[in-house]
Amino acid sequence: MTSINVDHVASCPEISPPDCMDASLPDIPDHMHHQGIRWFRTSVGVSLGLGKGWQVQTIVPVDLKSLSIDYSLDGEPYSPPYGGIHHRNETLFGVSDPKLWLQRFSGLPKDFVLGLNLGTSIPLGKIEENPFALAAEGKEHQHFQRGTGTFVPAARMDLFWFGVRWRAMGFVNGELPLYESTTGYQPGRSLGYGLTGSYRWTPDTQILLMTQMSHLNADTWDGDASSTPGRDQFVVGVGALHVLRSGLVLQGQLRTTAWQQTRAVMPEDQLVQRVLFTLGLSWTPGGPTDAN
Repeated sequence: MTSINVDHVASCPEISPPDCMDASLPDIPDHMHHQGIRWFRTSVGVSLGLGKGWQVQTIVPVDLKSLSIDYSLDGEPYSPPYGGIHHRNETLFGVSDPKLWLQRFSGLPKDFVLGLNLGTSIPLGKIEENPFALAAEGKEHQHFQRGTGTFVPAARMDLFWFGVRWRAMGFVNGELPLYESTTGYQPGRSLGYGLTGSYRWTPDTQILLMTQMSHLNADTWDGDASSTPGRDQFVVGVGALHVLRSGLVLQGQLRTTAWQQTRAVMPEDQLVQRVLFTLGLSWTPGGPTDAN
């Protein structure tokens, strides 16, 4: 679950060029948008072992976004004449782009395990028309789309160390979009890396501490990246694993953004994900009876 509140200044003529130029309407002064975003994601993943360290995995995310909007002028409620072309009080629900992975895990000396993953997203999530082009025409549009409309290749490398009580995992991953969708959208390249340490509190319970750094390049609409800046982000978190019974593990994690820099001109473009809570349940047939 993610909760974000975004406050930003809206000004003419960018906010709605046709309304700003319409002499029959009152002048639109600079005013504030107060947007709330509540994002819930449920993911279902299935892994199938192929033998000799190989396996395939698919992950299907389902998203629910609850969006709210209020407007104010000099601290008082305001009703702009362009209505809800940008934001609306609405709920968006549906499947986002699934991912398909081919994975290989190999044992190394000194209790290390190396994991290599190659995969791609599958363009099944709902996509939208160019929202910035529609906004320039004063037409209703949607900035939140559930998919990219393209197959996005991805790669990941994991290195695990398994001690008796202390354990650690480091990773690096990246995505390399290669082409635009039919609506002209292309997500930016991304690179992430991080380190997680864990301590076995009891035979059935592990405590986790994690750090993660990510670098996201700007998305583009019809080749234009000016409206969708990239960002650099440092995230820290805590979590736990607990074995409920043989092969059934409950996982929970709480993460927060410790630092973020958005590559944008305006300070209000600094959209920060403050808190992310994740709860998961994994089942392995014939799995271990402790928190491995």
